[in-house]
Amino acid sequence: KPDNMCLAGPGDTLVIIDLEFAVLVLPSDTPAYTYTASCGTPDYAPLEIYMGGPYDPRMVDVWCLGVCLFMMIFGEMPYQTDRASL
Repeated sequence: KPDNMCLAGPGDTLVIIDLEFAVLVLPSDTPAYTYTASCGTPDYAPLEIYMGGPYDPRMVDVWCLGVCLFMMIFGEMPYQTDRASL
């Protein structure tokens, strides 16, 4: 979520500053790996986490960044969530 991101230095490198639940992210050429633990802020979670199925944390991060980008452009969430369901 936007509260957990900041820009660092003149190169505007995006830094994620909240690592409450952190996993080792392997390079993109590494075969897919999955997790099943529900974590994160429900408003930013993709469908895979709501469904309780396995997910690739790299793809979840891309989804969450997309939600943040949508919020920065339009000033609102792209969808409504039920916070109690995660």
